[in-house]
Amino acid sequence: MAEQRNYHHEQMWFEKLAGYARELIQHSLKLLNEPVPDTFVGRKTHEPFPQEESRYGTNDGKSGLSHDRAGTETPL
Repeated sequence: MAEQRNYHHEQMWFEKLAGYARELIQHSLKLLNEPVPDTFVGRKTHEPFPQEESRYGTNDGKSGLSHDRAGTETPL
């Protein structure tokens, strides 16, 4: 008589593995649908960018003039 083999245990293991794979794929798709995070550590998007400071003082970038610490204007 041919040997009878019980495949129930192997089938249960495969179903458990397939279920885990489905959960993993579902979680991966959820992450892929989210927007890309901002990875720059020091960025504060709610604050304006700091003004550029030159060797002559603070440059506001609009007037073409640089203001030194005494408040006098010098051309850039």
